[in-house]
Amino acid sequence: MTIWTDLLETEVRFVTANGIRTRVVEAGTGPALLLLHGSGGHVEAYSRNIRPLAAAGYHVVAMDYLGSGLTDYPPHLPDLADRVGHIVGVLDAMEIERATLIGESFGGTLAFAVAKQHPDRVSALIPVVGGAFEVGNFDDPEGQWRRSMAAIVQRQRAFLAKPSREAVRDRLAWLFHRPDRDITEELVDTRWHFYQREACRRAIFDLSAMIEDDVDYRFGARAGMKRQDALRPMTAECLAEVAHPTLFVWTDHNPSTPAATARSAADHVPDSEFVVMDDCGHWPQWEKPELFNTLIVDFLRRRLGGRDEARQHGEG
Repeated sequence: MTIWTDLLETEVRFVTANGIRTRVVEAGTGPALLLLHGSGGHVEAYSRNIRPLAAAGYHVVAMDYLGSGLTDYPPHLPDLADRVGHIVGVLDAMEIERATLIGESFGGTLAFAVAKQHPDRVSALIPVVGGAFEVGNFDDPEGQWRRSMAAIVQRQRAFLAKPSREAVRDRLAWLFHRPDRDITEELVDTRWHFYQREACRRAIFDLSAMIEDDVDYRFGARAGMKRQDALRPMTAECLAEVAHPTLFVWTDHNPSTPAATARSAADHVPDSEFVVMDDCGHWPQWEKPELFNTLIVDFLRRRLGGRDEARQHGEG
């Protein structure tokens, strides 16, 4: 199983979204699913999911967001409006009226933001170990969330200071519960290729600064500072306003937001379900793709209709 063979029979192309040349991978027909990767990621994060989800009766689109993979990066620091506009721009460019948004890590944060600002473009939400939540004790007593954010910033800055294939491997290791099982040489080579692009390095630098500022803001490290717009968190009040069917997919070894925090967030969403995947870290869609794909399809068929009904009423 390789990225190359996983993506055979998909279409890889570029669209212009809000003026940005954007890479997308597309397969299938039916109701639309838009797959959003995490910070520092790229569409290959979903290489083990695109064709199986398409085979289940869906029009599946994975996109590189701003500065990621092979997508261009704007000359200015993008804020939340830019990022949301870019995602909606992809839907527009591909003539997709509504889509289920599946967002891993930072992609989950962006999925919630799109649903809040453009609810008519969203059918359902599936945050995957992702979403900026401020509910209950969002940082557990052991400080898991803070330690995790510090670790990812350290790895990203280590790469920027001394770019190398091994620095890429170290950054990837953070994603997995069992790196020895899940990191492939092909994945390292793919990300190393992308990370040599100037657009990717600028995006990594900006996202690292944004994460660091958000940690400082949450814990009052710098009095009077203004929160980075792109990491505006989902409070209990915001979560209560989510009007779409929502499936929270978490893991038992997620290195960032603890499962208890995510479960608390799910409790505030009126129409939500919560599931934990075992023996996984921060890339469950790659670590256990068969289970992940089954969970997604089962949720969508139960909540949005079966395959035949979906084909008749929701093709994107």
